[in-house]
Amino acid sequence: MKLVRHSIKRMVQGIALVIAFVPAVLTLFGRLPAVYSFFAQAFALGPGLPGSYLRAAYYKLTLRECSIDRHKPLGLRVSGKTGSAKVLSVS
Repeated sequence: MKLVRHSIKRMVQGIALVIAFVPAVLTLFGRLPAVYSFFAQAFALGPGLPGSYLRAAYYKLTLRECSIDRHKPLGLRVSGKTGSAKVLSVS
């Protein structure tokens, strides 16, 4: 059962990577800040699990350090030049 679930997750991640590839290319893989921000905000509008997979794929393609396996919630902050993803703490 775990193997099936893991296989389905990897397949969905692969589909999300294919969808996020064109926006990543248009941002030159994160090197055009204005275009990167546009697509980051567009992917942030995606609700629920599908939106989370798309955000993970987009950030995986455009940031230096970002795992595709971690959940990308709303309120994600990308730190400066290192290009790593961090979650904002809500007080």
